[in-house]
Amino acid sequence: MIRRPALRPAAAIPLCALAAACAVSPATGKRQTMLISERTEFEIGRAANDKILKDEGAYTAQPMLRAYVESIGQNLAAASARPGIAWHFEITDQTEVNAFALPGGFVYITRGILERMNSEDELAAVLGHEIAHVAARHGASQISKAYIAQVGLVATTILAGPTAGPVAGDLANIAVYAAMQGYSRDAEREADSLGFEYAAHAGYNRKGAVDLLQTLARLDSHDPTKTEAFFASHPATAERIRTARKDIEETRQTDPDSLAIPRKRDEYLRQIDGLAVGASKGTTVLSGRTAYDRRTLLAVDIPEGMTAQPGGGETVLVLGARDGIQAALRVVALPKTTSVSDLEAEFMTRNRGLKRSSRDERIGPLGPVIEATYSGRGQDGNPLTLRRTVASRGGNEISVAVLGPGTAGEASQHAAKAFETLSKSLRPITPQEAAAVEAPRLKVQQAAAGDTWASLAGHPALAAALAAYNGFDASDPVPEGDLVKIPPSLSLEP
Repeated sequence: MIRRPALRPAAAIPLCALAAACAVSPATGKRQTMLISERTEFEIGRAANDKILKDEGAYTAQPMLRAYVESIGQNLAAASARPGIAWHFEITDQTEVNAFALPGGFVYITRGILERMNSEDELAAVLGHEIAHVAARHGASQISKAYIAQVGLVATTILAGPTAGPVAGDLANIAVYAAMQGYSRDAEREADSLGFEYAAHAGYNRKGAVDLLQTLARLDSHDPTKTEAFFASHPATAERIRTARKDIEETRQTDPDSLAIPRKRDEYLRQIDGLAVGASKGTTVLSGRTAYDRRTLLAVDIPEGMTAQPGGGETVLVLGARDGIQAALRVVALPKTTSVSDLEAEFMTRNRGLKRSSRDERIGPLGPVIEATYSGRGQDGNPLTLRRTVASRGGNEISVAVLGPGTAGEASQHAAKAFETLSKSLRPITPQEAAAVEAPRLKVQQAAAGDTWASLAGHPALAAALAAYNGFDASDPVPEGDLVKIPPSLSLEP
C-alpha cells in the first residue's frame, strides 16, 4: 500500500485564496473546491502515473488486450465532459478486483477485474465510472481540499499553473493515495450516474452495470478479500444495483430501444482468452505450488495452507497463513563477497533483541546455508519465533524467513513445517527454466450441446462457482454455442 506523504502543519488561508479556490465542475456544473489548473492537474497525474507503474506494474503479456481496453476507453472519454484532454488507459498487473483513476486523464483497470467481467458492456461501465471521476475533477478537487486543510499558503504556488512542475511532483503521492483509497460516497454516486450516461452515449447497454455489480456481489459474498479494494470506498453494492435498476426503468420509459442493444459478451471473452490468472507480477510467476523468479533465477515451493503473492524490491515473495504466520523470500544485493557466516553474524548484530536458540550450517542447492531459530517479542510484548535460512550466492544475500507467535518450544507445528518446505525447496533455476515458466491462463471455449456447469467444472460441487464466474446462477443452463470462461484452477472463488 502506498503511504500518504507527511504534510506540513495547517496554515491560515487568506480570503483571496479561498475565493480563488472555487470552480465549476465541467461534468456537473456544480461548484467545487479547486486550486489546480488543468495543466498542473496533468503534471500531477503524470508524476503519479510513474509511481503506479513502478509499484504495480503494467500487464504487457497481451498487447492486443491492452489496445482493446485503450480503444474502448478513448471512445467513452470522447463522450465525456472533457473530451479534449489527453486520456491514458492501462491494465495493471494486479490480481485485486479494482479500477481507479488519477487526475489529468490517467485511468487504470486491474487484470483481476478483467478476469471477472463477462461483457464489453461491463468493461464500459467500469471505465465510464473512472472517466467520470476525471471529467468531474474529483481527484483535483480532493488534492485542493487537502492543501487548504493542511498546507495553506502553498496553494498560491499551485495557482501558478504551468510553472508549478516541482509542486506537481510533491502532490503525486497524495494523488496516488486518493486514487487507491477512493473518493467520497457522494463523488462515487456522481461517477456512477455520469458513467451510465457515457456508456449509453457510446452505444453500450445500460444493463452492463447491473451485470457487473451482481457478479461482484456474488464474489464478495463468498470471498470479501477479493473485492475489498473495489468496495472499500464505493456505496454499498445493493444500493448501487438499486440505483442502476432505477436508471434502467427510467430509460425503459424514455428510450426502450437502447435496452435492446445486444450485450457484447463474446467479443469481450475472445479478448481475455489467455489472460494471466492468479498471483503473477513482473518477474515472479506462481505456477501450481511453486514460485519462480526470473530476475533472481530462484524457485521455491509454497507450503500447504499458505497463500503467496509476489513482492517488490528486495522482497521477492510474501507468504501468509492462519494463526498469524508470515513468511518471505528476500534477495539483497551485497557490496562485496560475504560468507554465509558473516551474513548471519551481521543479522544478529542488527537484531540484538533476538535470542538464537538453534543454528545449523549445511550445504544445499545454493551452496553453504545457515538455518537458525530465534526468539523475541513483538510490539505487543507477546513472544515470537523466527526461523531463517540465509545463503550467499552470486553477489546476493538470499534469505527465507518464517515468523510465528509463541516461543520456540510453543510455536506451531504448522510454522515449523512451512519453514522446512521453504528452506529445503529453495533452489536455483537456469535461464531456460525461468523462460519456460508460464503463468496460469484463463481459457475461453464455446459451450457445446449437453454441457452443464458441473461437467465444465469437472465436479458437481464446483458447478455453482463456475456459473457465478460466468455471470450466471447455478440454475441457469449453459448457453449452447456461447463462449464460457474456464479458469486454470477449479478451486474456484465464485
